[in-house]
Amino acid sequence: GGRNNEYYSEDPLLSGKIAAAYVRGIQKNGKSACPKHYACNNQEVNRTGNDSRLSERALREVYLKGFEIVVKESDPWTVMTSYNRINGQHTSESYELLTCILRNEWGFKGMVVTDWGVKNDPVQEVKAGNDLKMHCGYPEDLKKGYDNGDITRADLELCVKRILEMFMKEISADGKLNLDLTNEQIDEILKRNVSNYLLQILGKDYSISNRTKHLFDRLNQLSYMIAKNLINEFKESDFYPSNFELKVGMGEE
Repeated sequence: GGRNNEYYSEDPLLSGKIAAAYVRGIQKNGKSACPKHYACNNQEVNRTGNDSRLSERALREVYLKGFEIVVKESDPWTVMTSYNRINGQHTSESYELLTCILRNEWGFKGMVVTDWGVKNDPVQEVKAGNDLKMHCGYPEDLKKGYDNGDITRADLELCVKRILEMFMKEISADGKLNLDLTNEQIDEILKRNVSNYLLQILGKDYSISNRTKHLFDRLNQLSYMIAKNLINEFKESDFYPSNFELKVGMGEE
């Protein structure tokens, strides 16, 4: 396989069972586990250009089975897609892989993240069910897609909602979503704390020149604003444990 030193076994049953136990052990301590690379990451050479060609049966019985086991038995909070294509389509752009199979068939409720530096189409990734694009997200492409009507604000907010749900698990006292937030409560938090900031990073003042430094400055500011407001909201709610200390800082603040 690709980075086979990271894998537990070539046997999907054994890999799935070991990975599920590993995920349960991590997440019971309030930390997110991220099974990867979903899927068919079978060689390291030319990993960003490789196209894994295989039958539906081989895909289901060999290459997806381990992921199916870990999703169904341990409920991981995140899953990372792979660099390669599967039968001609990038995994991070595959609606069938991320939505039809992962979410609809297996019941995955978490956040999907790309591998680092993937340069696939971010608009297609959002539509496929990919929530977080690492490392920078290519916001100018999302802004263009948004302006052209290729994606909607609702599409973007669905991604943010899943990221927020993972964040709420991370900051809860025992790492479980014992906050038991209803959809209405989550939507209200989104409205007050996230939606107002969601498109700031796509603002017209985004500078194409010196874009890397500018982008990371904006990302840092955006992340800090969201975290600070969300944590303040959380502390003022009935969900916040009295013996739980939670801080957020940026620079010297």
